[in-house]
Amino acid sequence: MKLNVTGMTVQQMLKDASDSYGDFLCVKCKKSNKIIQFTYREYECAMPFSMHLIGKQRIRGARIAILTKDRELLLRWMFSVMYCGGVAVPLNPDLDVTTLKQIIENVEPEAIAIDNEMINSWKGVLSEDLLECMISVEEADSELSYDNVPDPVKSDSPAIIVYTSGTTGKPKGVVINNENFLGNNVPASLSWLKVTKKPLHAFSVMPFYHVMAIAVDVLMPFMTGGSVTIENDKNNLLKGLLESKCNLFVCVPMILDYILVMLKSTAGEDNTLSKETIKNSVLGNNLEVIA
Repeated sequence: MKLNVTGMTVQQMLKDASDSYGDFLCVKCKKSNKIIQFTYREYECAMPFSMHLIGKQRIRGARIAILTKDRELLLRWMFSVMYCGGVAVPLNPDLDVTTLKQIIENVEPEAIAIDNEMINSWKGVLSEDLLECMISVEEADSELSYDNVPDPVKSDSPAIIVYTSGTTGKPKGVVINNENFLGNNVPASLSWLKVTKKPLHAFSVMPFYHVMAIAVDVLMPFMTGGSVTIENDKNNLLKGLLESKCNLFVCVPMILDYILVMLKSTAGEDNTLSKETIKNSVLGNNLEVIA
């Protein structure tokens, strides 16, 4: 796969990855004891689903809000919307209803992809027009015909709106175009391949509604022919990390602390909190921990 910043779009990146890495695993996630996984070719072939659910003309340049606790479906919807020329707006489902309402009304989405169990809770909160444009995120798994392909996407067209966490004020949305969304990851991916000579395989626990997780956990693996294992259940974090055989784990210190607690309960040792302790206890020196 050629890593070139100029003129790059999410649509072209996924097509190039499919051509270059084909049957290699790109996304894996365990849900209710069922393994969901996609090769690069399967993932790219599935990408038009949002266009078929929303409409080819409606999705073009439109803002599509995505509100779900299922991180694998969130990622799939985000990529599909960007692939089809729309603007993905991933939202934090843990924000309070008032804040989410303000964000959604400000976004003025053409459609809202949302968890089934959340739909009823928004009745009487959002306008009828917004309620009518809600789509279950699970529709991504529907059997759809993809005879009609999306039109080419321009690199300077908006790809995603990322909202700040709101910890120091009201959440603020930042519009990022296709080229900028992907561009920062090209030099990082090239550096990874130059240093390690291996594809990047990430174990992902960070939220995809923030840039860090999308960039390092997803875009860098996709650009290096690697994969991302998505963990939805924090109670399965240590076991999932062991089983993933990843070579990169990006997290915040709180998650390292949580892993250490689990290690202590398993080993019964009085370990101190450090990256090296966790690296050596979990996967050895093949794992890079960034916190």
